[in-house]
Amino acid sequence: MSNHKDIGFFRELGRKAIHLGALGMPLGLWFVPRGIARPILLICFLIAAAIDFSRWGQGAVASALRRIFGRVLRPHETNRFSGGTYILASGVLCASLFNRPVAVAALICIILGDTAAVFVGRYLGRLHFGHKTLEGSLGFFAAALLGILWIPGIPMHVKVAGAVVGAVVEALPLPLDDNLTVPVAVGATMTVLM
Repeated sequence: MSNHKDIGFFRELGRKAIHLGALGMPLGLWFVPRGIARPILLICFLIAAAIDFSRWGQGAVASALRRIFGRVLRPHETNRFSGGTYILASGVLCASLFNRPVAVAALICIILGDTAAVFVGRYLGRLHFGHKTLEGSLGFFAAALLGILWIPGIPMHVKVAGAVVGAVVEALPLPLDDNLTVPVAVGATMTVLM
């Protein structure tokens, strides 16, 4: 969870509703053959990236896109890729790099874990380190682990390790967006441990 006090509660709620909508990615990866899911994810990523590039420009189209998406963007995303674009990039990477159960788990970890970290950290967090809180990180871990318990083919110790790595990477002040770093780190960790 980065500094989420830079947007109000209802904007954050809208942002996380969209984030939860991204659960369609891991569900799609679970039920749709990989050869179909990957191109769909790639097309969605390319569309999101094109929208981001377009809103950075000048003119009526850029202005309209900034009005439409500005409600859910954080200030640091004004001239950068949005979290949605990064999470779609993660979907493409996870679907390409990891086996199906691991790809699904890695994406669920960021989607559920990050959502929990924002609200637990923002409203219950007391023990701060940088812009994060211990409570937010624990919320991430709990939501991520609960979200991936149902996935067969991954041993329990690997699920726990993935949720721990996800919470730690999300809390680190890395230069890349956590919607990209967390799923790749979780997927890589699970793959190595399996």
